[in-house]
Amino acid sequence: MPNPVPQLQQAIAVARMGDRVSALRARLKLSQAAFGERVGVTNITVHRWENGKAAPSPLATTLIEFMEGTIDCCPLCFQKLRVK
Repeated sequence: MPNPVPQLQQAIAVARMGDRVSALRARLKLSQAAFGERVGVTNITVHRWENGKAAPSPLATTLIEFMEGTIDCCPLCFQKLRVK
């Protein structure tokens, strides 16, 4: 029988990222569409992230971390995304 622990850990990580996206979007007072535009995805994708149905790509995760301020500079040089 396969070990369910890795699947559970992945589900928890996706849910936590969804909570982070939701909190960041609320702090920035952006709609899902406006947030998605800043990250380069659709509002449906943002909805799926927030509801734990999908996880952001590594690129989107980097942009989200930059917008959160958890990394000092965006390695992609998207300075217009900087929010204080």
